[in-house]
Amino acid sequence: MDLFYRGLLLGNFVFFLSVFMDLFVSPLETRILKHSHFTLLLKGYILSFINLCVITPTLYSCLTPFIVNYEDSSFYWKEFFLMVLFQNIGYYAAHWHMHNGLYWIHKFHHQYNRIVIPSSAFAVTVYEFLYAYISPLLISALFIYPSDTSFLSSVGLIALCNLFIHSPTLQTVRLPKFLVSPIDHLMHHQFQNTNLAAPVFALDRLKEFYN
Repeated sequence: MDLFYRGLLLGNFVFFLSVFMDLFVSPLETRILKHSHFTLLLKGYILSFINLCVITPTLYSCLTPFIVNYEDSSFYWKEFFLMVLFQNIGYYAAHWHMHNGLYWIHKFHHQYNRIVIPSSAFAVTVYEFLYAYISPLLISALFIYPSDTSFLSSVGLIALCNLFIHSPTLQTVRLPKFLVSPIDHLMHHQFQNTNLAAPVFALDRLKEFYN
C-alpha cells in the first residue's frame, strides 16, 4: 500500500503542477481555451486526472516491485541517464507509430493544435498514456533495474520536461540542439509531421550530428 500512496503522491503532484502552470505560466492561452473550447479543456483535465491520479498509482504499486530495486535507495547517474534515454527512444517509436497507423489513439491530443497549454502534456487517451508514456518507462526499467531513487528521479524529469515543452509562454527558451525546446514541440502540434521527439532528447536532429 505504501507504493500506491507514493504513486498517488507523484501523480497528484504532476497533475496539480500542470494546473498551476496553466494558470500562472500560460494564463492567456488557458483563458482563450476556456472561452473558445471549454469542452476540450474539461476533457483534457479529466483525462489528465485519470492518467496521473488513477492509472499511475495503480501501475506504480503493481508493477514497480518487479522492475525497480527497492533495496537500493542510492542515486546512480548511469541508471538515471539510461532510463531517460531509453524512455525517449521508446516514446519516439510509439509516437511515430501513432502518426503512422495508430492515429486514432493520438487524435485527441492533437485537438490542442494552435492553442497548447501545459496540462495538455498529459491530456491524452488512456490508450496513448499506456502505450507511449508508461510502456517505454516500464520496459526501460525492466532492462536497467534501476534503484528506487534513480527510477523516481528519471520519471520526475520526464514529467517536468513534458510540461515544459507544452508551455507556449516558454517558447523563447532555447536549449542545446540535442534537447527538445518548447518551440520544437509546439511546431509539432501545429504541423504534426515534424519534431516527433519528446520530451528530453531531440532524436529527430540526431542525423545532423552525423552529417
